Amino acid sequence: MKIDSHYWSDTDQTVLLMNLFEYLHFTLEEETTQYLRYSKERKHYIVIHTDSGYYYYSCAHPEEKLRASDSIASFCSGIVTRDDSSIWERITRKYEEYLASGLDTTPKHILAKVAYDFNHFEIIPTTMQGVGLMSLYQEALTIPALANTMAMDSEGHLLFPLYNDENVLCGYLCDTPMGVEPYTYSNHISGIWYTGIPKKTDQLILFSTPQEALAFYVQYQPQNTICMACTSINYTTNTIVTKFKKVTKAKKVWFSFTGNTPIQGYMMDLQQIAQMNALDFMLNSTDQYLRVVLRTPDTVVFSKFYRKVQAFNESIVTYYKKYNKTKSVYQDLVNKYSISIKQTEVGDIYCRVPIEASAIKFMICNYQKHFLPNTIGVLKPQEVNWYRDFTKNGKKKSTIDYKTLKIAV
Repeated sequence: MKIDSHYWSDTDQTVLLMNLFEYLHFTLEEETTQYLRYSKERKHYIVIHTDSGYYYYSCAHPEEKLRASDSIASFCSGIVTRDDSSIWERITRKYEEYLASGLDTTPKHILAKVAYDFNHFEIIPTTMQGVGLMSLYQEALTIPALANTMAMDSEGHLLFPLYNDENVLCGYLCDTPMGVEPYTYSNHISGIWYTGIPKKTDQLILFSTPQEALAFYVQYQPQNTICMACTSINYTTNTIVTKFKKVTKAKKVWFSFTGNTPIQGYMMDLQQIAQMNALDFMLNSTDQYLRVVLRTPDTVVFSKFYRKVQAFNESIVTYYKKYNKTKSVYQDLVNKYSISIKQTEVGDIYCRVPIEASAIKFMICNYQKHFLPNTIGVLKPQEVNWYRDFTKNGKKKSTIDYKTLKIAV
C-alpha cells in the first residue's frame, strides 16, 4: 500500500460527495454549474468535480482539497461510542453504513468538471469600475502598488481580497454603508489583506481595515512598505504577519489599529502585542479592567516602568483634586482609574489597567518604550482614524515623519 493511501482510498475516488454531505446533514447553500456550497456548524465548504473524482475544501483553505473519508473522519471525531471504539473503526463503520444505504448511486446535482486547483473565490470578481467610487478609492486605483488590492462583484460592491497563511485567496471584505465587513460567507478570521509587495521591503504596517490602510497609503505613499489589514487579531493572522516579515526580510513592524473611538484602536494594539510577544505578555479582560502579565528578568527595566506607573497614578490624584476643587480624595474612585502593579519573586509583573483610553494609551506607550525591541512600534493618526485624516488633509506627497506619528503620552 502507498504511504499516502489508506483503506478508503479507492472508494474516495468514486463517492458522490454531494450525496454524502446531505447524508451527514450538511446544508446546501448555493448551487452553480461549477461548484456546490454547503454549510455546517457555521463553516462553509465547496464541493467540486474533477477528472479524478469529487473533492471538497473549506472556504478558509481552498488549497487543501479533501475527500469523502475526510468528511466522515471529521463527523466521527465528535462521536463517542459506548464500546469505546477507535477512530479508525468509527470511520470504517460510518463509511460502510453510507455505502450500504443505497444513496451513492445517482448524483443529486450535476457539476461541470473543473481543475484540481479550482478556487471559487477567484471567479467572483468582475471588471473593476472606478466610476461612482469615493475619492479615496479613485486615488488608490492610480497608484500601482494598490491597483490589484481591490475588486468588484457583479452587483458593483467593492471587494478587498483576503489571503490565508498559504497566501491563497480565501475570501473578501466588502465596503458597505456600515463600514468594511466580511463579504457574504467569507471567513475574515483566517485571512489578511495587503498592498503590493515592493522589490525591497523595509517595514510592515498593520491596520484594522483595508480602508484605513488605503487612507494612510494614499496620503503618505510610503516607500519600501507593505500595508496590511487584520480585521481579526488571532494566532492565524499573526502567523501570516510573521511569515511576511521573514520572507520579505522587513526590519520593522508598525501597529496602527484604529476604530470609531481611540480606545478601540488601543485595544487592538494590545491584542497584537499579546500575539507577537505571547511568552512575555499575557492579556485578558473583565468588564472594567484589563489584566496584563509582563515578564522581564531585568530589574532595572521594572524599576523604570514602576516609576512611570506611579507618576501616572499621582496624576490621577492631582487632577481629581483640581477638578473637584478639594484637598481630599474619594479613594475608591481614584483607585478605579489608577493602574495597580506588583511583581512576583519569579519576575512576573501583574498590572490591572482600567478600561479607559488614557490608561490604555499609557500602557501601550510605556510597554513599547521599556519592553519591546525597536523593531516594533505603534503609529497613530492625528484624527480618530486614518480615513478621517485623509478626508481632512487630502493627498500628501511629503516625506513621512514617523517620529511625529509614533504614539506618545
